[in-house]
Amino acid sequence: MPSFAETEDTIYPRAIVQHSHSPVTQSLPFTAVAVVLPEGRVVSYDDNNTLVAYDGSVSPAGVLLTELDTTEATVGRVLVHGVVDPALITPNTAAALRALAQISIYA
Repeated sequence: MPSFAETEDTIYPRAIVQHSHSPVTQSLPFTAVAVVLPEGRVVSYDDNNTLVAYDGSVSPAGVLLTELDTTEATVGRVLVHGVVDPALITPNTAAALRALAQISIYA
């Protein structure tokens, strides 16, 4: 079994997730819209109950943990509860960080 540090380096290479609090992640469906979503991108649900890039018009659903090219894959690993490094989150705005805090993702 890998050590915690090995797991962190392997799964979260840029340390988006801060391990001061146990993270909760899920593999969730994304809308296939021919875009590349970068790791650290805040995401939200669309009308079809699949994830898209967060634009501030609805509540966020979480933070994408690895880059996802939606032309090749439509399932991504998303942090749904935990602590993140705000410098690695997109969009990195006060409003987005407040919205994440409302769903128990803290910066």
